[in-house]
Amino acid sequence: MKKFFLFFLIFCFFVYRSVSAEDWLNVLETKEIAAVTEDVSLLNLLNGIYLTADQVEELIALAAEVQKTRDAFVARNQKLQDQYLLVLKEFKTVLQANEGFSAGEQKKVQDIEQQLKMQQQGFYADIKDFDRRLNDILDDSQKYIIQRFQPCIIPPQELSNPIRAGQAGSDLSAIENILLLINRLPPKAYESFVEDFVDNLLFDREVHFGVMAPEEKEQERKRLLSVAEEARRMTEEDVLIHKTRLAKQMVHYYEEISRKFNDFLELNSAMHGGLSRAGQYLLNPRVLPLLEAHLQSLTKQGGKRRREEYVPKKKPTMQNLALQLEMEQRQKLPVWDVIYSGKVRMWDLLQKPRKDHRNMIQEIQDLESSDLQDIKKMQKFLELLSLSVPGGRTTYLEEINKIKKDVERKLSDILTKEQMVRLKILKIDILDIEK
Repeated sequence: MKKFFLFFLIFCFFVYRSVSAEDWLNVLETKEIAAVTEDVSLLNLLNGIYLTADQVEELIALAAEVQKTRDAFVARNQKLQDQYLLVLKEFKTVLQANEGFSAGEQKKVQDIEQQLKMQQQGFYADIKDFDRRLNDILDDSQKYIIQRFQPCIIPPQELSNPIRAGQAGSDLSAIENILLLINRLPPKAYESFVEDFVDNLLFDREVHFGVMAPEEKEQERKRLLSVAEEARRMTEEDVLIHKTRLAKQMVHYYEEISRKFNDFLELNSAMHGGLSRAGQYLLNPRVLPLLEAHLQSLTKQGGKRRREEYVPKKKPTMQNLALQLEMEQRQKLPVWDVIYSGKVRMWDLLQKPRKDHRNMIQEIQDLESSDLQDIKKMQKFLELLSLSVPGGRTTYLEEINKIKKDVERKLSDILTKEQMVRLKILKIDILDIEK
């Protein structure tokens, strides 16, 4: 009797799914509602990771391969599943008659379960290979968003307009592009730009790893500037060869946290059939038609965007800023007044006529409408701002920085310290905010 009871417990562990109160309630949700809810959640994720058309095309091809492999597995597995169902029905009959299981019946179910397990392991091996290919398609910032994603019908604010915390440390391509820019800039533009760039890197480090002691911060500043200087002394060809090494030097302090994060991903993967978080969502059987629709949507929005193409961003609004900073009602109007006065000052600066009767606004408009690549536009833009303001000795960049610092100083009198830190984390141009 004890042997029977032990076998019964093991059998229940494999095949019995307890009926909780939640399961009883779930019968009220139709299969159609559940399927559409799953689709909506997957669409929220697809929209939230900002896939390029190239990526979507690669994902569609991968999803089609996964579907073919899955169909073949189901076909091979069906005969065994049918046998397993007959055994379960036999066990049900035995239990209803309150009888015991024979040794032969016990061995039969154990053999089938072993065969099912072996087939499942073979399928997992195939899917894990697809999972590796999937993660090669996605960039690190997209994987970061997927890791934090929770299935939802209404997308959370950070997904519809994500603040990519940690992106500076995980997406080396952004640092690499800046190193190329540093190599190409004229002296005046470089001097102003590199200081802001290093300040942002130091701020990111303190946000993620805690405030540094003044001596440590100054030492780190010198180290970062030395890496920038190394990139500046190189030829453009050498920067292209060594940009990844230099970028890693810029953000070397992320390596330890990246290692811990990868350890966590491996543990999480082991708990879900060996699949990464991205694989759990994007290798889903329902994802293929959604990807195909997503590609059509991208095409309608102006053609297939490629990774290297410039993608203009929407300008931040005062309403969004107030939400992000959780402003009180009494803060909103004074904050906008400060920002607006800064915008007017910058507009007056850029409208100053030069000897050729043109102004900086016209130059910037011509640049924006040009066919130059994004990094070339940024280089030309900084070159323009490094020119001297008509009738003065300072550059446009120096004057704009003065305006921004004045705006930030006035905002610090209105906003709390916590709100000012949040504002910096947002990494938006304060003078770019619209009403």
